[in-house]
Amino acid sequence: MIKVDFGNLIRQLLPWYKRTPVRMALLSGFLSPLRLLFNDFTNWCGQVRRRVNVTSQVALLEGYLSDKVGRPVSIRIGTFDDGLVEVYLEIEGLENTMSMSLLDEEQCRLIDIPLYGELRENFGDVDFIIYVPNDIDIEQIRAEVERYRQAGTRYKIIQMI
Repeated sequence: MIKVDFGNLIRQLLPWYKRTPVRMALLSGFLSPLRLLFNDFTNWCGQVRRRVNVTSQVALLEGYLSDKVGRPVSIRIGTFDDGLVEVYLEIEGLENTMSMSLLDEEQCRLIDIPLYGELRENFGDVDFIIYVPNDIDIEQIRAEVERYRQAGTRYKIIQMI
């Protein structure tokens, strides 16, 4: 991304003996419309870059929706996780292993392992849920999510109180 410092540009293009305060102010005044136009162009480039980089990943979609609303709001996306225990290879090291215990052992922690499909009941027939505040227009959020969600995924929007 190119960033232009117009004050410095004027100073560089003008010889040192012609840099009087009046001349510098006059040239800065001539370049002020160009500076405003360039700032608008920079904002537009940033919005386009954000839109190009948006995927349906949770953090990117949350950030994009908050940015699209125009103010920092608490839009949260809950995704379906089966909650099963991850199995790691021995060569991956001990830091990836999970220590499980029986009920009467104290040194390890207990792990809740859900039954097959038990967590799926919370989500019903959707893959992710979007939680938005009450004062946000749901149709605007729905239009943006439809644009960036993966094909075949279903979602539900819930307004929080």
